[in-house]
Amino acid sequence: VVKLERPGGTGIYGFSVIGGPGTDVPLCIGAVIEGSPADYSRQIHVGDVILEVDGRPVHGLSKDEVLNLVQNSNEDVVLALREDPDVRDKAEELLSQLP
Repeated sequence: VVKLERPGGTGIYGFSVIGGPGTDVPLCIGAVIEGSPADYSRQIHVGDVILEVDGRPVHGLSKDEVLNLVQNSNEDVVLALREDPDVRDKAEELLSQLP
């Protein structure tokens, strides 16, 4: 479980989300922005599977629904994540295919 504080209550947490329904990758971290709260935490990595956002299970939700949960959180967000080497490999493969 990782708790990230939003800088100034209005900034970004510094990670993107990929995967979800309709893909062969579960909802997971797609990128971590250097210098962001996600980066400074040293606990969030590309391919980490997202299980919960602020205590709410995300299984079956779309990427956009998960991003809305994150963006609508208060000053901080709590993520339950699971490291999975197979998902990390699939996520990196998917990301390598993007323009």
